[in-house]
Amino acid sequence: MKTTQKTKKYRSITIAAIVSAIILASSSYYVFALNGNIFGWRINQTTNSQNTTDNEDIDISTPATEDQIDTGQIIKDNTIKDSQTKPEPSNQIQINASAVQNTSGLHISTIIQTSTSSGSCKLQLAKDTKVITKEASVQALSSYSTCKGFDIPSQDLESGTWTMSIIFTNGEKTGTTTSEIVLK
Repeated sequence: MKTTQKTKKYRSITIAAIVSAIILASSSYYVFALNGNIFGWRINQTTNSQNTTDNEDIDISTPATEDQIDTGQIIKDNTIKDSQTKPEPSNQIQINASAVQNTSGLHISTIIQTSTSSGSCKLQLAKDTKVITKEASVQALSSYSTCKGFDIPSQDLESGTWTMSIIFTNGEKTGTTTSEIVLK
């Protein structure tokens, strides 16, 4: 009789261990083999919702264009170069800008070293007596802001050296950057 009780006890422990192993294995399979999806939610998923506007669709399945890569590299280089300079006074905001010329015209991108969705940006391009002025609103991103972009059509531009100035204003805080760009 003692033998049957021991057998039943070991059988119960064995069954509990097998059931636990099956539950653990199926849970692990569900999480890892199904690409980290748990009940329709992705683990460590980040969204780009704050980087898009209501009427803008971003297709991340297509590779970046050469212009986008060049613009990103210029902004990165300017950010590194500007971060090595002296800090701005508290009411002065640092701005980095880059300009990329393509067949359709000139695209100017900015990084404003504060995260805000209020304020405005003013672009001024000047060459000899010709002056082009554009304004744009500000868009907040995760750790910085950007002017919503400046695109100048080719027919408005001529080759040569232009002076590019961008002024950001937001209440008492301002930021300015000026540089020369050479257009072909």
